[in-house]
Amino acid sequence: MKKFFKFGCLGFVLMFIVILVFGAIHEFSNADESGATPRGKVAKSLNITLENGEKALSVLQNVGIKENIDIQHDELLDNAHYESEKGYRINSKEASNIILYMNANETISLIKYGDNTLYENNSVVASLTDFILTEEEKAELKYKCQETIKGILKAPSTAKFPNYNEWRFGKKSGEIIIQSYVDAQNGFGANIRSKFQFIIKDDKITSLIFDGKEYMKR
Repeated sequence: MKKFFKFGCLGFVLMFIVILVFGAIHEFSNADESGATPRGKVAKSLNITLENGEKALSVLQNVGIKENIDIQHDELLDNAHYESEKGYRINSKEASNIILYMNANETISLIKYGDNTLYENNSVVASLTDFILTEEEKAELKYKCQETIKGILKAPSTAKFPNYNEWRFGKKSGEIIIQSYVDAQNGFGANIRSKFQFIIKDDKITSLIFDGKEYMKR
């Protein structure tokens, strides 16, 4: 009787585990199809199978597109290179207006960011991080530039730099280009606006142009 009771309890536990596992699989499958999972969202946005959605997600991650990925079909991009090709615009945490092209066989043919090719011919050509800066990097560089500019000014205590939106950051071939302006008093006490541009490479300022004058040359 005891053995029967033990086997009965064991059978009940195993059955309960099986129900939980199948329930979890079913729930995950439903989440996939509704676009609640990363691969499900990619598959739904690109109108492809879940299997191809997983492959597409892997490609996106390999070129540096990893967080808050939003994909929208743009009919104006369709058939840009050949018939049956579909074009999409991607916005993510890392960058916006990334262009993606899909083949008729539900695979990615090309990914571009501006004039830069990230993915082509089934191969990663470059990473998004080769052309963009993180918010942390921008904040650090902004501070570094401000301190450098203050060292040039006649009255550094009067310096007023613009808000974040009026700073321009670019990155290409290992060089970072930063442009903005500062309002400050000159030697006569007049408040003037001066534009500046930095070029930074390997964490060192290689060029600085301030108010039309080049202080450092590459």
